[in-house]
Amino acid sequence: MLAQTPTFANPRTGPRLLVRLAAAPASKEAAIREAAGLLTAAGCIDGAYGASMLRREGVANT
Repeated sequence: MLAQTPTFANPRTGPRLLVRLAAAPASKEAAIREAAGLLTAAGCIDGAYGASMLRREGVANT
């Protein structure tokens, strides 16, 4: 059985958009930066976590 997908909705402001259609990042680093930016803007992660995503990629490819 699949877990229910969270909505990430804010009761006051409505749903947070965490998907960017037709994105075309130039590199894997750019893709990670875009994903981190969306998550940070939506309040899902702290900006420092986005930087740690890039450091993690330097240790092992995802």
